[in-house]
Amino acid sequence: MNHDNSHNSDSLDRRIDLFLAGFNEQEPAGEEVDIARIKSLTMAKIRREAEMQRMARRHALRRRIITWVSAAAAVALVVGVAVWALRRPASAIDISESTESVLADLGYNTLVVPAGKRSEITLSDGTVIIANSRTIVKYPTEFRGNERRVYVNGEVYCKVAKNPFCPFIVESDGFDVKVLGTTFNIANTSDSTASVVLVEGAIELTTVCDNTLKLRPNDIVDMANGDITSMRKVNPVEYTSWIHGMLYFHGVSLDSVLSKINDHYDINVICDPELAVEKIYGKLELKDDPVEVIRSIRAIVPMEVDRRGRDFILRPVEGV
Repeated sequence: MNHDNSHNSDSLDRRIDLFLAGFNEQEPAGEEVDIARIKSLTMAKIRREAEMQRMARRHALRRRIITWVSAAAAVALVVGVAVWALRRPASAIDISESTESVLADLGYNTLVVPAGKRSEITLSDGTVIIANSRTIVKYPTEFRGNERRVYVNGEVYCKVAKNPFCPFIVESDGFDVKVLGTTFNIANTSDSTASVVLVEGAIELTTVCDNTLKLRPNDIVDMANGDITSMRKVNPVEYTSWIHGMLYFHGVSLDSVLSKINDHYDINVICDPELAVEKIYGKLELKDDPVEVIRSIRAIVPMEVDRRGRDFILRPVEGV
């Protein structure tokens, strides 16, 4: 491109030289004219103008190149950020605070279980999660990085696929559970209390209050507002029977039973204090209709039931 411009300028210079040479051969009518000086000045002006035109073209080309490079850099930056976001470990993502749309862009799924229902999912590593009623689980389509992290709000039963090189972490409100491969139950209830029951294997529990505990099979840890309140041995079946649609009770107060019923069906059962202390033994089937469940409880503890929409009021039978 510059070579063609130089050729055109040289041709123009030659034409001007020929013109001035012809002019020089003519006899001036008056005073002697300094043809050499006119020629020199004219050529200098022409060359200056030609050089200015070449510089203008170079500047325009440079601006176009800068624009192209800037655009390419911007595209590369966007692509790089997207690739980094997809490949970065789950620990770099605040799962609990991120919106569903942001998590979806990062390859995450969100499971929301309706009231009175249960749902089972199998993760990309083979881990099985059974989610109880009114539970939210956020998990990646495919695990990346050096850990496997999911978020849970509600109650889940986890049977984690073993991988000693990639720990499985359940992030919940107020605590994290870290495992390599084991079976456990997490319950995070609406009143800011929570519990973790270990069925088999081993897990490490860390709370937001910087408390860390290692659990052994049959251990249960109770928490309130992210702080550990107790740790004891239990029969895990009593805490995991819900995965089979049953609740087992061994001397549990009616008030505690109704608390589970309220959470499971998203209803409001109000119990008279005289009935609340009654002890419940046996098993209770979690049927689809909460009315049927309350009828089953009524068969164990005689009571009067008054229903007002989502509210159920339980009171002692008069004269009994």
